[in-house]
Formats: sequence, C-alpha cells, structure tokens
Amino acid sequence: MRTRRGCPRRPGRVGNRSGQQPQGAEARGAVRGSRSRRSLGPSPPGPRLAFVRLRYPHGNYKPFHDLLVGMTEILEAHHVTGDDCFVLKVAARSMSDLEAVTGRIATLGSVTTSVVYSSPLRRRAVAP
Repeated sequence: MRTRRGCPRRPGRVGNRSGQQPQGAEARGAVRGSRSRRSLGPSPPGPRLAFVRLRYPHGNYKPFHDLLVGMTEILEAHHVTGDDCFVLKVAARSMSDLEAVTGRIATLGSVTTSVVYSSPLRRRAVAP
C-alpha cells in the first residue's frame, strides 16, 4: 500500500491519529494543540541561568552601576577585555523574566545572551 506521497506505508502504522490520546511532548504539556496549530506550553519551573555580555558604548559607568544596584537578578558582574565590556551572570524565574531582564540591560548597549543548559562543574577553589 502507498501513501499520498508515493512512499510505501510501514505495516502496523496508523496514518491518522485523530481521536487518540496525545503522545510525547504534547502529553507532558510541553506542546499544545494539533499539528497545524501547535504552541509551546509554559516553561518548566525553576530559575533560568544565563550569561549576558554587554557592549557598553562609553566610559560613563554610573548608569551601569545604578542598574546593578536595582536588579537582584544580576548575580555577578565582571569587567572584561575584548569586544564586550561586561559579562553578567543572571538568574531569572522564567524565560519571560529573562527576556525582561535582558531587555533592561540592553537599554545600556548591545547584549548577547547565552542560556545555561547544564553546569558540569559549578565551582572550583583556586589551588594555593
């Protein structure tokens, strides 16, 4: 038997799953809706850790320091060499909160955000 695309159909496979229970990501709540209208579900709970690189356009650091005082989501701030001026370690409650945090940081200059997938090495003490 052939499908509409002319490819042989595998034996034991059902072509139409309408009426069946959702499977995989849809069953876990990560994806909602039919194939034609899927949307991502809410992100799983827990903080989102990211590193935000900031290119600061001038030498007046007062607005930057004011931002650091007012944003508890920024855990660390490092003045670095290279194209970027600062590297910030940021923790947000959700992806939408991370988007808002990076948006506020971006009012000072160009930003690049790297979201942490995992941390195989969290901390290491410097050997004496």
